[in-house]
Amino acid sequence: MTEFREQLIEEEFSKFYEAIRKQFAVLGIDAGPAKGRLHLRLDDKPITDKKDLSSTHGRYYFRVADNWMKAYIPHAESSGVYFFFDESGVGLYVGKSEVPGGLGERVASHVNPYDNGRFPALQFPEAEYIIVLPFDKAPFLAVAFESYLLSKYHFKYNKQMNKT
Repeated sequence: MTEFREQLIEEEFSKFYEAIRKQFAVLGIDAGPAKGRLHLRLDDKPITDKKDLSSTHGRYYFRVADNWMKAYIPHAESSGVYFFFDESGVGLYVGKSEVPGGLGERVASHVNPYDNGRFPALQFPEAEYIIVLPFDKAPFLAVAFESYLLSKYHFKYNKQMNKT
């Protein structure tokens, strides 16, 4: 299986969306014309004000800032899919939360802020940052998108669907 890289997020989401549209067409349901593409709004600025949580998908870095505990996880109060990446942009883990308010809790469950007082201890030692995709209007798609990615790509720390 091929490793997943950050630059594939937009392309794979578009393919996922098209697969859903085709499945609806097989069932005789018109899902409408394909329009637009996912455009991630990524930046490397920590989100330090809660009102900015939805303004960017952001990259949430774990190891670079002394004040990482003061930064918010992008879309923490949403449902959706999150990715842990290493420093070269290789996907280490993909996860999901299908309940509103769950992304922040799910991401935090992989991070232990009590390692050495400066950086969090990570369940995935090579992880440098996360990217979050919110699915607020259709939380059930988080499960489907995660499964779609796991069926196509290798994520080092996802085991349940990786084919060897």
